[in-house]
Amino acid sequence: MSRRLLVIPALLAVVIGIWAGLVRVGWDWPMPRGGWLPDHGPLLVSGFLGTVIGMERAVALERRAAFIAPLLGAVGILTLVLGAPSPTAPLLMIGAAIGMTVVNVLGPLSRGRFADHALVVIAGSLLWLAGNVLWAFGFADYQLTLFWIGFVALTIGGERLELSQFSRPGPRARALFWIFAALLPLGAGLSAGGVWSGQRILGAGLVMLTLWLARYDFARRIGGKAGLSRYMALTLTSAYVWMLVAGASWLYHGRLVAGPTYDGAVHSFFLGFVIVMIFAHAPVIFAALAGVSEAFHPMLYAPVALMHGSLAARFLGDLFAEPGLRQWGALLNAVALVVFLVMMVRLVRRARPLA
Repeated sequence: MSRRLLVIPALLAVVIGIWAGLVRVGWDWPMPRGGWLPDHGPLLVSGFLGTVIGMERAVALERRAAFIAPLLGAVGILTLVLGAPSPTAPLLMIGAAIGMTVVNVLGPLSRGRFADHALVVIAGSLLWLAGNVLWAFGFADYQLTLFWIGFVALTIGGERLELSQFSRPGPRARALFWIFAALLPLGAGLSAGGVWSGQRILGAGLVMLTLWLARYDFARRIGGKAGLSRYMALTLTSAYVWMLVAGASWLYHGRLVAGPTYDGAVHSFFLGFVIVMIFAHAPVIFAALAGVSEAFHPMLYAPVALMHGSLAARFLGDLFAEPGLRQWGALLNAVALVVFLVMMVRLVRRARPLA
């Protein structure tokens, strides 16, 4: 099976997940399958993000067997879309998480050493596995979400920790990173056990990790450069603001289960932090996949700004119980994502092929 075919289910998860999300916030649009509404989160997080991160890990390992993990994730997406009986999709995602964990272990083994950033990434994949297991056993969405937040936060955090070597954090600073990172699985685990303080612990972990990354991230060192480097630095830095907002929401409220405030916290993390992080790296990723020299234009700032502005409107709509503001903010979130993808495709098509 071609690697590129795995992208199709991932994109399908994005389209259906976004559509279902917009219906959930109040847009009266047709929904071919009612089951897609509760599958909004699993499609976008465990489905799309899990599969895409699995592909990235498999490419880095350069072994064909490593693609078993994203393949299982892609099949899991299709089972959700087609409405396969429960717990088919969670079981496939459990297999995908196990496969990703194995890949994350084999990578450092092939290099002969386990650096601390590699251990953080392994911990992230274990949180994805734990969340998928709870999903299979029917735990509440807000409990699964905390594990999946930990999965993405530690995966990205591990990659940024690796790059932080250019900022040279000392042993004490790196020890603090581990303490802050440990708050994520601790908080998620306590929440799964019915301890409400677990949400505040996870929120504190997100806040502390954000402040650590803002201090030591390599993006600070390239922010003064022009072109693509400046774009990446500014976009990465702006993403950290939303991670801080998400963490502060859980830290302050301490008991988010559903409703507008929960919506604001969750989407601050997954849209403001994760998707904007993807926006930051997309010019490099698209160029590498397409084999072109560069896929960047300053106009990319426009969809990034639209994502930030629309997410701020959505967050305020959630905070002040203004459903109209929340709905339009969510719709413009989707528009920002679509505009960004269209612009990236056009940039790749116009770019000069590598010699």
